[in-house]
Amino acid sequence: MKNRRTWEQIEKQLDDRINNIFIGIDINELSNYEKRKIIFEYVCKHGNYDFDLLENIRIKGPRNPWNELYAAIDEQLSICNGFSQYYKLLLEKVGIYSLCICCNDGTDVLHQLNIVSNDDGTFSFDDTTSVIVGKGSIDDFFDYDIEFASKLNQGNDPIYKNENNIFYWCTLPTKMLDALVCRPKCEFDEYNEKSGFGLFEEIKSQRKQISKNI
Repeated sequence: MKNRRTWEQIEKQLDDRINNIFIGIDINELSNYEKRKIIFEYVCKHGNYDFDLLENIRIKGPRNPWNELYAAIDEQLSICNGFSQYYKLLLEKVGIYSLCICCNDGTDVLHQLNIVSNDDGTFSFDDTTSVIVGKGSIDDFFDYDIEFASKLNQGNDPIYKNENNIFYWCTLPTKMLDALVCRPKCEFDEYNEKSGFGLFEEIKSQRKQISKNI
């Protein structure tokens, strides 16, 4: 299906979603960490995984990445890339930078999740899809570090190789998401989003530093 909606229409839907997520809450009184967790919980609670689409991918059937993202925005069925990109768009609405990354987690198809910028300049992992499909709880898959990602096999197996490098991660640059939703260049395009995932040394979790009881 062709994308028949403008960025203005998509943005209004995202704005309405943010208003709904934070209804009755003074968002200006929240830290970025608190905003992020509230959005994460909302996406996990309302998301439904499209197992039929997953099977279609396994047999290498046709795909439409825009439909997969928009299905997540509509809170219908989607898969990991749709939820990851939807989560990124919502975080950007409250001024939090996130990057969608793909990894080979040892399952039949590649997995997509997020790293999210912390206030101290480091990054942490968030994985909405693993909560949605019931692999664990919000506390398991929200705000974790490289060590825990390794235990989840998220980045232990390479995605592909070339003559000089083995790539364990693949990024979805913000500018590619901009093209997918037909939006103008946003402020987060200025981040140095390295192919092959060059931010390992900057990934640390605030899990032990900030209370999760939000």
